Amino acid sequence: LNRPRLYGRCHISVEPTEPRHHEEFHIFKNAARAHAHGFKSSSGNVNLATFAGTEQAAARRTAPRMHWIRAVSAACVALACLVLPLAGFARKHSGSPSTGLNNIYYGVRPPDFLYDVGKGATLLSWHYGKPIVINFWATWCQPCRDELPAFQNLVRNDNGGATLITLSAEAPGVARAFLREHNIALPVSEDSQRRVFDEYSIGPLPVTIILDPNGTVSHVAVGELDWKELHAAVQAALALEAAASQTPPGGVQP
Repeated sequence: LNRPRLYGRCHISVEPTEPRHHEEFHIFKNAARAHAHGFKSSSGNVNLATFAGTEQAAARRTAPRMHWIRAVSAACVALACLVLPLAGFARKHSGSPSTGLNNIYYGVRPPDFLYDVGKGATLLSWHYGKPIVINFWATWCQPCRDELPAFQNLVRNDNGGATLITLSAEAPGVARAFLREHNIALPVSEDSQRRVFDEYSIGPLPVTIILDPNGTVSHVAVGELDWKELHAAVQAALALEAAASQTPPGGVQP
């Protein structure tokens, strides 16, 4: 048996290799720990009983605290699992304090801009009074291509006269050639200098922004959207228009 050798407040020990030595080894090990913590009797010998009682009392005091810490940690993890998915959802949908775009805010008019879908230069603000749908996309973006049928439905169904503007930052002619090749009748404005893209802080594609009749942002989708989401967002914007038209002078509902 290799017994612990004490050097000041430290000890060096080697585990016994034979089972019959385990009990003796642990007696010496506890003696070393007691010596290090100063548990000695009046005769100068190590007082193992006092040391053992102190350690047990410390363990009893610590157990409730550790139980409380583990419970709080588990609660924090559970809360994080609930909040993080909701935070991701809030970045994409209307009603959230953040749109997911640095320069775009709910309930605020976005930057005005000139665009041309082949009918001459037009200002975005000229369409205030009806819902406006602005879609940022690219031909190389598969989610952008997958959501194009939703915008075709919007054009075919009119949806209360909502204005649709799609913008591409690709080289001139690329987006229009793609739409012609696939027989897709959608209005596209080319922003090859990325003036509008940068002004709207557009990063990953696609991005769709819907304005209510007042020209303020009512819905933002960062990522692909389907017809159900697009239709519901436009109808919500139309409902705001209907409510405004029914409000008499003075702003008091009948």
